[in-house]
Amino acid sequence: MEHTSPVDDLEQLLAEEGNNPFADLDQELNLQPSANSAMNRLRDIPVTLTLEVASSQISLGELMQVTTGSLIALDEELGTPLQVKVNGQLIAYAEAVAVDGRFGLKITKLLDDSPKSR
Repeated sequence: MEHTSPVDDLEQLLAEEGNNPFADLDQELNLQPSANSAMNRLRDIPVTLTLEVASSQISLGELMQVTTGSLIALDEELGTPLQVKVNGQLIAYAEAVAVDGRFGLKITKLLDDSPKSR
């Protein structure tokens, strides 16, 4: 089964007749109604991509005692896939890699839109 990205799914939905939420705006701006013009506007919207390694709950008192060199145990084991989130929504799992001397992500699993996969 071929997996499509959320962007591909949205492009297909917008391409279907009557599904363009930007149709009024396209008409107002005298643009040809098309999925491409709507999709191009969506592609430029900035989103925040976050890589979540792990977390830990500690008391405020413990936090106040943290100094340079303090160690804090996290709730995930080494080797656990990292969570990739867009605007706080989990979309994939990944591993950290080096890309031209900087941190990067290698996506290991993309999640589909069904709640059971999250």
